[in-house]
Amino acid sequence: HLKDGSIYGLVIQDPYMMGFGGVWYGYAAAHGARLPKSVDTGVGVVTKANMDDPKLAGLLDVNKRQLSPYTGN
Repeated sequence: HLKDGSIYGLVIQDPYMMGFGGVWYGYAAAHGARLPKSVDTGVGVVTKANMDDPKLAGLLDVNKRQLSPYTGN
């Protein structure tokens, strides 16, 4: 619906990295690490103008999700 203009924009988050960060910080806390009071997991806005940006593809279509070498494949 972004393509036809019936939706102007979508506010998106990255649920994979939210889960990954949650597990990582949980593990770190269990091993005595000092953790930040808050963690920015990222948020973005997708519009017709940027919907074809390759950086957003995996957030709009899970089949296009590509993980960084840091998090594995």
